[in-house]
Amino acid sequence: ESALPDHAVVLAQIRAAIGRFAEGADGAGTGVGDPSACGIQGQGSDRGSDAESADQTRKGEAVAFPAAAVIDDTSAEFASEARDHIVNAEQSLLDLESDLANLDLINTVFRAFHTIKGVAGFMHLTPIVDLTHAAETLLDNARSEKLDLTAGHLDLFLRACDVLGQLI
Repeated sequence: ESALPDHAVVLAQIRAAIGRFAEGADGAGTGVGDPSACGIQGQGSDRGSDAESADQTRKGEAVAFPAAAVIDDTSAEFASEARDHIVNAEQSLLDLESDLANLDLINTVFRAFHTIKGVAGFMHLTPIVDLTHAAETLLDNARSEKLDLTAGHLDLFLRACDVLGQLI
């Protein structure tokens, strides 16, 4: 176990963004394209009242992998492939800065999180599954054009990539 305070912060922020997006998905004027409306905050800031996330993870707590986690000969291959996916996602996120609606780039980032999530799930790496699932859910809303990505979203996804790199 190692202390990864960013894991809790990023996971809570992505969950909060998903919740706030869902609240505004009916077009009720919550400004889902605005990062502040999605709960995206600066690094190390207070997470607000996201009770579900606060119950599940706390800033500064060690990230623990369950006893059922599969650490075997395939672990090194998973880590190598996951790092490649992270590099590809980061590059696509940087490219998205100049074209926030580029569905090819959004799909590339989505697939990276989705692939990492799938293999991590098979290996019972719950903290990785939780983070990638939360990011994937928000990205799916962008893929289906229900959410307009902003620079704030891209920053959050880049921070998720950083945390994944630490976990892997």
